[in-house]
Amino acid sequence: MTDMRRVTIAFPDSMDKRILELRKDDHFIRSSHSEIVRKILEHGFQALDAERAAQDSA
Repeated sequence: MTDMRRVTIAFPDSMDKRILELRKDDHFIRSSHSEIVRKILEHGFQALDAERAAQDSA
């Protein structure tokens, strides 16, 4: 068992379809739905951090 917190979120159909479309990509083909969502969130957090760093340095 992992120490990760479990949460439930609801996605609009349009977002869920896009997540499922990613499974057709070779990068995500073996990833579960939750793994794909985690990767998308991590990428989004990195983008936010980079944006904030750029604003702070300006």
